[in-house]
Amino acid sequence: MAASPVSWFPTQPDEIDDAWLSRILGAEVRSHRVEALRDRQGVNGETHRILVEGDGTPRSIVAKFPHAPSRGVAVYQRWYEREVRFYRELAP
Repeated sequence: MAASPVSWFPTQPDEIDDAWLSRILGAEVRSHRVEALRDRQGVNGETHRILVEGDGTPRSIVAKFPHAPSRGVAVYQRWYEREVRFYRELAP
């Protein structure tokens, strides 16, 4: 199973399900559990660890969800794009 392009992305943790994770990770996810990382809340949003069970999947991944009040500023100033570029190019 190959990962597919993202046409929809959850905006809060309870929107994540096994089917979506399977599509994103390119491997069948049997189950998952979401844990809030309490010490990882920032100006832009909340961070959660997703514990994943499945063959060929990572054991855990991290998901970030924006706070509604700061989302417009973050999009305008391209904070999300900058963060993705950082992890892709500088800290792979």
